[in-house]
Amino acid sequence: MKNIFWAIIVMLASVLLGYIAYQEYKRETKLVESSIEVDAEVIDNIRSGKMYHPILTYTYKDVTYKGQASNEGSNPSIYFVGEHVTAYLNSNNPSEIEIKSFMNQMGKPFILLFFSILCFFASIRLFQMKE
Repeated sequence: MKNIFWAIIVMLASVLLGYIAYQEYKRETKLVESSIEVDAEVIDNIRSGKMYHPILTYTYKDVTYKGQASNEGSNPSIYFVGEHVTAYLNSNNPSEIEIKSFMNQMGKPFILLFFSILCFFASIRLFQMKE
């Protein structure tokens, strides 16, 4: 009986992780579809806690903007001052920008999906175990 209880809990975790992965995938897909790609230059890396966040400068409709990429933070910094990156710009609010990369756009959904599948197989194993 104890194994069945934990199997159900792990199965629910699997479903929840799968749902969150799907929602993240939808959010990122919507972001890509509703955004404009721009060329941005890294002009600085600021430290916030233990993470470094790139500061970008970019031009949209003949106006130059400067802002922090909302989806990027690493230690050590993976972007160098002077480096050019492709970024997604929110055309409704040009100060919102995200650096384009596979890990930024699809990394979180794939990682969540991986753990969802792992929990699913763990729950099956728990169902099969005898008390």
